[in-house]
Amino acid sequence: MADDTRPAPAADLRMTLSELNGSNHALWARCEVVSCGARAPIDTAAWERRGLAGARLADLEPRLRCVCGARRARLSAGPPVATYGRGPIYPFS
Repeated sequence: MADDTRPAPAADLRMTLSELNGSNHALWARCEVVSCGARAPIDTAAWERRGLAGARLADLEPRLRCVCGARRARLSAGPPVATYGRGPIYPFS
């Protein structure tokens, strides 16, 4: 669907960040707070600069924050994005 209401396919959380980046998919996150449910593409460049390209996706989930205050979000593979803006979910190192 073009309206982005379809959920993204689940990423294999055993994949590493570099494996996902090499698969022509982008990393997306969805807030775990049911009343929020924010979804955003994640720019992984900062994680890669910090040497986390070999980290498993499951190990990166705790490094996400949502503007609603949630301290965890679920990662998934999604369509590639041309540019990253400030989204409701952000990564930290």
